[in-house]
Amino acid sequence: MSESVDQIVAVNGLSDLAKDCKTEFSRLQECLSTDQEPVAQLPLRLPQVRDEAKRFQQWLGATGALHNVGDMNSLDGRLGHADHVRSAILDTLKRLWSAVPIGMLL
Repeated sequence: MSESVDQIVAVNGLSDLAKDCKTEFSRLQECLSTDQEPVAQLPLRLPQVRDEAKRFQQWLGATGALHNVGDMNSLDGRLGHADHVRSAILDTLKRLWSAVPIGMLL
C-alpha cells in the first residue's frame, strides 16, 4: 500500500484493508507451499497458515468485511457509530496486514 492505511480506510472503509490481508494470506500460503526462500526458514507451517487463513475467511464472511462502505451489509455499515469497536477492528487488521508481509521477508 503506497498510501497510509488510515487514508485508505478513511476513503474506502475497512473492506480494502480486509482484502489486502486476505491477499497476503494467499501469498504466504503460496510461498510456504513451494518452500520459497526465505519463507522456508520461518517457524510457520503450511497447515497452520491454512487453518488461520480459513478462520480469517470465515470472519470476513460473517462480518461483511469485504463489502464496500456503501453496502448495508458491510462491516462499516453494521458498526454504525460504534467507533470504539471499529477502532479495535481497524487496529487488529493493521497489525495483521503488517505482520504477514514482514514474516515473508524474514
